[in-house]
Amino acid sequence: MKIAIIGAKGLLGEACMRILALRESVETMGISREQVDLMVLTDVKEYMQALDYDVCIYAAAISGLEDCLANPIDAVRVNAVVPDIIAQISVQKGAKMVYISTDYVFDGEHESRPDEFTSPNPVNVYGNSKLEGERSIIARSPDFLVCRVSWLFGRGRSTFVDQVINTLLEDKEESYIGDKFSVPNFCDDLAQAMADLLIREDGVSPSGVLHLVSDSEPESWYSYAKEILSSANHLGLTKSYSQSISNTDLADAHFFNEARPKHTAMISKRLKAEYGVEVRNWKGGLEEYLQLKLEHYLTNG
Repeated sequence: MKIAIIGAKGLLGEACMRILALRESVETMGISREQVDLMVLTDVKEYMQALDYDVCIYAAAISGLEDCLANPIDAVRVNAVVPDIIAQISVQKGAKMVYISTDYVFDGEHESRPDEFTSPNPVNVYGNSKLEGERSIIARSPDFLVCRVSWLFGRGRSTFVDQVINTLLEDKEESYIGDKFSVPNFCDDLAQAMADLLIREDGVSPSGVLHLVSDSEPESWYSYAKEILSSANHLGLTKSYSQSISNTDLADAHFFNEARPKHTAMISKRLKAEYGVEVRNWKGGLEEYLQLKLEHYLTNG
């Protein structure tokens, strides 16, 4: 099976490149800016038409909320228009497409956890562009798969986990928002689940909208930060932490220019029930990731 991964140097793309390549009979092809510029639609079309693949995972995105607000045309191009072009080409090739989406397609107004059957209602440019991408993919083929993810951390780039650790190492005081909730996920765990979904002995081809998330309890940025600090201290990544962290409200975060939904801790009614796939509790992934950081520090000083 030849799997093309667009956004191969991003968080989830990087994990998919490593994890999927470990499976027998799988050849992964990483596609990043060095191969094709997603802003140039003609280049995307020519590149993908010439590429031989069985599955295309579209893990690229313009995901920064303020970036999307400032550049809405670019956000729609990368998050919706380019995926639609690739979906058309994939249909022609008889290949499957997997589109990585987000919990930000929900408005977050209610504490109840959205599942795959909850109606989306995005409140920002990013969420709207991703929902447009979802709908275009599904419209092209009922066999295509949309995977919504949330609060990623992993090796591909610096994330909230790394920011909290850096603050800890610098012994700074920090405030974290305590009234915005979702579920963290380790990218390696999601890549393992993706492999289980795509490489199957039962011949079933997962399709439609799927929430690719751990079924862990919701966390706020504040409780998430506390768990990161606790785990880092437990593992010996730091000797101790003396700085205090405080709890603040989303309404007080005046540095945000774009709206952010409060309650987007998704659950899946399909992942295990229909496909027998589970995502590990994110806290296990956090310890694994922090252990990697500890080994890196011990090796490199």
